[in-house]
Amino acid sequence: MIGNVIGVKPVKFTNRETGEVIEGTRLYVIADDMDCFGKSCEQIWVGSGTPLEKKLSAYLDDPEKLLGLDVDFSFKSNSKKVAQFEVIENSSKKAG
Repeated sequence: MIGNVIGVKPVKFTNRETGEVIEGTRLYVIADDMDCFGKSCEQIWVGSGTPLEKKLSAYLDDPEKLLGLDVDFSFKSNSKKVAQFEVIENSSKKAG
């Protein structure tokens, strides 16, 4: 699915059940969706220390670099876990 990043939210909280500190970034992406009249909005979790965080490291040092970028992404079957994520290089904004 191709979408456009419209929001970036750094997240850090403590899991009440385990006491584990959870850290990462939540991306809000708006996309065309054949099941929706208009557009849909997806949330993509970029957990700290994950391969997706490493892939986006050039952008995450300044999250505003992600705003307005076009991305191609998909989720694992029956899940909200990201299976594939790429920044579309033809976007008007780029890292660096």
